[in-house]
Amino acid sequence: MHLTVSVGRRNLPLALLCVACGFLFYDLGYTGLTSPDEARYSEVAREMLTGSGWVVPLLNGEPRVNKPPLTYWALAFSYRLFGLKEWAGRLVPALAALCAVFLTVAWGTRATGRTAGLMAGVATASSVFFLIVARLTITDMLLCFWFTGAVVSGLWALSGARRNPLPVIAFFVFAAGGTLTKGPVALMLPGLIVLGACAWEKRWRSVHWPAFGFGAILYFLLSAPWFVLLERALPGAARGFLLAENFDRFAKGVDHTGASVFYYVPIILFGVLPWTTMAPGTFWRDARQSASSTLAQQERFFVRSATLWWFLPFVFFTASATKLATYVLPCFPAMGLLLGRALAQQMETDQSGSVRRRSWITSQGVLLAVLTVAGSVALVRETNLPERQVTALSIWILTAGVVGGTVAIATARRWGTTVGVPILLIAHLLFIAGVMHAHATLEPFEEMRPVALQLRALGEPTSALLCYGRYEPAMSFYLRRLIPTVKGDELEQLLLREKRILCIIGRNHETEVTSRGWKTRRLAGNDDCSVLEIVANPPPSALLRPDLRARSIAGKEFLRRDGPTRFP
Repeated sequence: MHLTVSVGRRNLPLALLCVACGFLFYDLGYTGLTSPDEARYSEVAREMLTGSGWVVPLLNGEPRVNKPPLTYWALAFSYRLFGLKEWAGRLVPALAALCAVFLTVAWGTRATGRTAGLMAGVATASSVFFLIVARLTITDMLLCFWFTGAVVSGLWALSGARRNPLPVIAFFVFAAGGTLTKGPVALMLPGLIVLGACAWEKRWRSVHWPAFGFGAILYFLLSAPWFVLLERALPGAARGFLLAENFDRFAKGVDHTGASVFYYVPIILFGVLPWTTMAPGTFWRDARQSASSTLAQQERFFVRSATLWWFLPFVFFTASATKLATYVLPCFPAMGLLLGRALAQQMETDQSGSVRRRSWITSQGVLLAVLTVAGSVALVRETNLPERQVTALSIWILTAGVVGGTVAIATARRWGTTVGVPILLIAHLLFIAGVMHAHATLEPFEEMRPVALQLRALGEPTSALLCYGRYEPAMSFYLRRLIPTVKGDELEQLLLREKRILCIIGRNHETEVTSRGWKTRRLAGNDDCSVLEIVANPPPSALLRPDLRARSIAGKEFLRRDGPTRFP
């Protein structure tokens, strides 16, 4: 009996899509805010809710205008609705990821059919890199949503038999949202992709040019007001953002520089797990087909536009002097579209009665098993977890990877893609869930939430709290207060006035404080930082230096209206 011939086989892609999208929301509060990125975004949103203003984002009372405010606004709105909880912040990127997947499904369904569209959503939502970023309180997934919406709207405008103004206007609305999330790159790159597809397919007549002009005006009406208000509040800030955070970051490099030109290759290949072994052949075949005229017109337009969609951002960010892994996140919906089309073709072949052995499922099952073994070994050798926890997590990860990969290989060889892919997907998601729980068990050793909870359990802080050398935004978020950052001489001067100070300090800088003859005691901490109680001993008799009050210590003026921290 042929297993793929079943009553529910038509609804299998829809069921897989529901599973993959549902996993985006699995246990969003599984761990505390990761430092420093998640903590920074969350703390800026928290300060907005305390009355710091909505035009100029503030971090620890200081302007932070290296990113536009839309991500901060969305996080603040979620925190206002659900409270200052980790899952409330991560709900924003998870919803953005879900919307990006739905847009991918909509375009794939329109261009290549229902099965290919649904499988494109499955491939996108289940890609490990997409899943990871969808659970981080940072700006990149929100940008991915706006980016996907702009490209889909532009391609939709080119694909119709008659000119339609609505997709053209939608393109500029999505681009405006992306500009308020990350900057002008949200207009430039989608515009290049859509214009490239239009030129390649010679579809200039499909564009509704009057709507193009109206959409351009609407783009500036939506995106420009914040930059104008920012420039009025902080003269030079808007111009500095456009130059330093865009041109200089691309041309000269601001941070994260010096990476190889191949930096994004492993991110692309391993980021699409569990489709890694299928991706190279699929992308190469589609690139060859897009250069030929063997495909039907509509299918050729789909393949060419999807190829441009992932390839142009990949080349653009490879050429950038600054390289960050999340920059290539907008490539993943496009790669999902091509992978979904290939998966649909394989499933249709299997359902026609000609089951073929899929070598990519075999190699992917082997790769999944190898990754799980390597992860279990790293968990045993590189962590200080109790033996019981290590054993339980290793069993979970090994079972998901090795057993799941083996079953996927066996079923795919017998019944083809229609059965092998669901088992491979479930094994992959169980493996990711195991890795998440392993990460959660490491939280007491690495993250700041347990440190803040330790302080609260002691009834602290009851005296002045500050950071030494490095600001910890997660502590501000969890303790609901601004925390000034000081250096060595400033700490010494404060101890001339304060009898007792609590100091958040990195473990590698502790000796700078403990060697000065003060009475110190470690109240809380993890492997990375400590909270030290510092008492001047003997009691100080010197006077406070006159210029200390005039010195700008981060957040000093805001401490008086944001929490009970005492400060001289």
